[in-house]
Amino acid sequence: MEIATDNVANNGDSQPVTGTSFDYDGSGVFTNGVITGTPGWRDDQNSADPRTPVYGLQSNNIRRDVAQEFMTQDIAFNLRWTPTDNLRLSLDYQRVESEVQNLDVGIWGSTFQNLDLQLRGDKAPHFTFLPPSQDGTVQDCRAAPSGACSTYFNPPNASFSDPHNSFWRSAMDHAEDSEGEEEAIRFDVDFSPTNAGWLESVRVGVRWAERDQTTRFSQYNWGVLSEIWGGGGPVWFDDPVDGVPGAGTGARPPPRKRRCLTGIISSAAKCRCRCNRLCRFMRTV
Repeated sequence: MEIATDNVANNGDSQPVTGTSFDYDGSGVFTNGVITGTPGWRDDQNSADPRTPVYGLQSNNIRRDVAQEFMTQDIAFNLRWTPTDNLRLSLDYQRVESEVQNLDVGIWGSTFQNLDLQLRGDKAPHFTFLPPSQDGTVQDCRAAPSGACSTYFNPPNASFSDPHNSFWRSAMDHAEDSEGEEEAIRFDVDFSPTNAGWLESVRVGVRWAERDQTTRFSQYNWGVLSEIWGGGGPVWFDDPVDGVPGAGTGARPPPRKRRCLTGIISSAAKCRCRCNRLCRFMRTV
């Protein structure tokens, strides 16, 4: 998790909650306080679901899963034969097969909160996420939501774990499916002549090797899913997965055939979803 706001300080980001102030040490360095801020332009403020809050620091809530499999198989043998006292034959053979499969998927969600931060000197910092607001109290706007009165963190959704309060921000995938093989042969003949004076032995031989490999390695393919400042605003976790922005009823969409997100999952990934837990979010949107 990280605090990752797109707003800047001169627009009101990182300000104390109304009625409080920041504390600083003798060198003017921040030590503790309850921090809030305005998130900037909210593209949903004039929509049917003006949910993005007017105040609160935006965080990235990141999950990344990697499934990797490496396999190398090696077979080899050595054959030695001495048909006479003067003649020695040696044969080596080796075959190696190797493959790697890798699926790397990351998903970024985002929430809004005030931050109670205490740096505590040489001790571990202490922080608490609080409901986002200007003065520490979330306004109940369910009766008449508007651009100035958001339904974010309103009952019955007053919890950071409630999907009503998180939106899909971005996703990234990377896939590899590579294999290779190699064969090698060595054959030597050693001959030791009798009574040859200074010549003790002669060795002749041949070497042969062949390697074949195929590398399929996609780029790390990052793509935006939704943002507060464009596209009509965020796609919230409880929005139906039907491609139609709505008020986030939380209703379960009808079953659909799973496939990779167009433009998010690269072609090299070959849609390796197979309904496993790493890819359950890769449904048609």
